[in-house]
Amino acid sequence: MSRHLIYKIVEADKHWADEYRMFCQKAYQAAYPRPERGVTKDLFSEAIFNSPRIKTYFNELLSPSESNKFWLALDDNNHILGGAGATNKVDHIEMQAFYVSENHQGQGIGRALYEKVKRFAGKLPIEIEVIEYMEETIKTYEHWGFRIDPSRAKVTYPWTEWPDDAIASYQAIHMVRPVPK
Repeated sequence: MSRHLIYKIVEADKHWADEYRMFCQKAYQAAYPRPERGVTKDLFSEAIFNSPRIKTYFNELLSPSESNKFWLALDDNNHILGGAGATNKVDHIEMQAFYVSENHQGQGIGRALYEKVKRFAGKLPIEIEVIEYMEETIKTYEHWGFRIDPSRAKVTYPWTEWPDDAIASYQAIHMVRPVPK
């Protein structure tokens, strides 16, 4: 008999930054490696996620303000199951760092986090960058009304923490969810 997952969605603040950063490190290692593209697990090691730049990114991401919110999905023991951020960019909302643990996908957590982002967005479109080879993620966003924006160039993320000899094909496409009519 399967037990129904109990979780809550909370607005996060900076005190969650380190824990969410390390949650993301494990999520990246589980989801992003594609050795045929030069993207290996070691490119998302704990050492890389402990770099000053990555720590600063997560500290800023989880510092709420009027224009920046972050939500976490927590189980009944306050363990992180997922998270999503939203930043108001005046003419759109940028959704950021949206992840659900691999073991908890398909249980409504992603949808609940996305609903928080949608409420924050109000009448503004929502934009997100997705690694181009993440087909299932792209399909999920398309199911939620996002479309790939062909007018925007692919983005190559500057992982300055990666070894100099790392040759990885790791680019993101731009997706937009227009304002619902």
